[in-house]
Amino acid sequence: MQVGEEYGQSSWRTEILGREIIESLSYGRTGALNFTRNLTEQELGELYVWMVENYPITERNAFGAMSSVDTATMFRDSLLV
Repeated sequence: MQVGEEYGQSSWRTEILGREIIESLSYGRTGALNFTRNLTEQELGELYVWMVENYPITERNAFGAMSSVDTATMFRDSLLV
C-alpha cells in the first residue's frame, strides 16, 4: 500500500499531490523546505528516491526563467549535500 491509499487516494493522485506540494514549497519560498533537517537518514533516502522517480535526472537548459519544476529539481539535488 502506498502513502495516501489508506485515505482512498490512488497512487497517481498521491504522486500529483506530492509534486504539487514540493513545487509549491520550492518555488519562491526561501527556507520553506527546511523540514528535511528533521528527517532521519532513511526518510531522506526515501524522499530522494521519490524525487528521482518524479523528477528524473536529465540535462536541463540553464537559459530563461526558472519554473517550479526547476526549483523542485534543485531541491532534489540539494538532498545529496
